[in-house]
Amino acid sequence: MKYYLAYLIYTLISVFITYKVGHRLNKDGGTWINSLVTEENVAKQINSLLLLGYYLVNIGFIFYAFSTWGKIESWEDILIILSHKISIILSLLGYLHYQNIIIIYIYFKFKNKLKWKL
Repeated sequence: MKYYLAYLIYTLISVFITYKVGHRLNKDGGTWINSLVTEENVAKQINSLLLLGYYLVNIGFIFYAFSTWGKIESWEDILIILSHKISIILSLLGYLHYQNIIIIYIYFKFKNKLKWKL
């Protein structure tokens, strides 16, 4: 019974955090992408694809994490496992966000250098 409760708590917290962060990044990132891409329709599609990829990676990782759980024998084990797994999800969210920012920054910096030389 403790496994099911721990799984439920972990799933609800992780999916909620993933949804809220993704929604916020999509909303605020849309303005930033619009400033980089001249066509508004293309910018919206890029933003939607980034959100979809974000959700797929994070939800997939959340469910993959179930296979790495150890044995739960007490309520303390539940607290330790939940805090560990949720911290991994939060670290993954931060890593993916900054990775996307760096890749987009490098792409547009390279693109602008090519235009400048031509």
